[in-house]
Amino acid sequence: GLSSQGRLLLTELQNGAEGWAELYNDSDESVDLGSFYLTDNIGSPYKFRLPKIKLAPREYAVVRLTGETAEDGWSAGFKLNSSEGGLYMFNADGSLECCMLFDPAMPSEVSAVAIYDAEPDEGIAALMPRLPCAVRYTSQVTVAEENSGRIFDSIVWREDEGELPVIINEVLPKNKYGITDAEGDRSDWAELYNRSSEAVSLSGLYLTDRLDTPDRWALPDITLGAGEYLLVFLSGKDCAEGELHASFGLSSKDAGVYLCSFDGMIYSGIPIPQGIPKNVSVGRGDDGSLKFFAAPTPGGENVTYGFDSWEGLGGFDPHSVYISEVCAVTEPRSDAGDWAELYNGSSVSVELTGWSITDDPDEPKKYPLDGCSIPA
Repeated sequence: GLSSQGRLLLTELQNGAEGWAELYNDSDESVDLGSFYLTDNIGSPYKFRLPKIKLAPREYAVVRLTGETAEDGWSAGFKLNSSEGGLYMFNADGSLECCMLFDPAMPSEVSAVAIYDAEPDEGIAALMPRLPCAVRYTSQVTVAEENSGRIFDSIVWREDEGELPVIINEVLPKNKYGITDAEGDRSDWAELYNRSSEAVSLSGLYLTDRLDTPDRWALPDITLGAGEYLLVFLSGKDCAEGELHASFGLSSKDAGVYLCSFDGMIYSGIPIPQGIPKNVSVGRGDDGSLKFFAAPTPGGENVTYGFDSWEGLGGFDPHSVYISEVCAVTEPRSDAGDWAELYNGSSVSVELTGWSITDDPDEPKKYPLDGCSIPA
């Protein structure tokens, strides 16, 4: 929040090619902006003079920090690059009015916000004992509006500790015999799961195979209901409508798949061990621990048996549902038919909706088993 200082304040900014700074008149009288200057260099206080207009009480103004100039007078002619972590406002006599010191590694999806009624940052307090502030960060960027109260402290990615309602629940990194997409391709896939009790918008979430590029593919602005699953093919086809396809595929060098949120700089990931066999998925067990599944379950709960290690997997799984016997020798034109027997080797009843049997690997859903279940 803002304390009632009766001053012109720096309140929010973004750096980079589309950078900007937000000013706020925290007083009961109009302020002549032409008496103030902005700079990214504290040793050069008169770099950009604000337009000669009056800013009404409790009103905002926005200055573009893109490195360009404009006839309207609202472009400063400099920008805040990846090595500059400060913006300063001086008055006409060269006195520092206020400043914001921030992490120059701040991504474009995040803004820095100034909080004037909190314990000030030491660096700012040393420069500005008259009007110190704390700088925090938010993904709820507001331009010329009151700042969001949803803030976090630092520009450092950290692993989810239960905060994210949506997580990656299962990943199949080598889809050899599994499901196909609408075009008949067997792409790798990642499955998302909303573990919360409320519907969640996926806007602002990203999938990536590299944490140094957390915003590699943006999930669409759709809602995932409580307890629901969502399948995303990692095909490189880049489709955010209907059947979802990320803009990247997996390679043998990838160490994991990650779901990233800039709201707090948090990620949820599933590691992919080197050497994992084809058609073995990595997912979460009932207790959240990592398991390996010889029978992946795309778009649904991980109900098949999960192993602690992938070694030896990739073939027959005696702890899941499997074909235990087949008869294909009935007499021609007899009333008897060929048959296949399924056995549930797990310790729980298995619902077979989404499962199928086939005699053609290119038509994996030839005979769906929806509505069937096999007791333990």
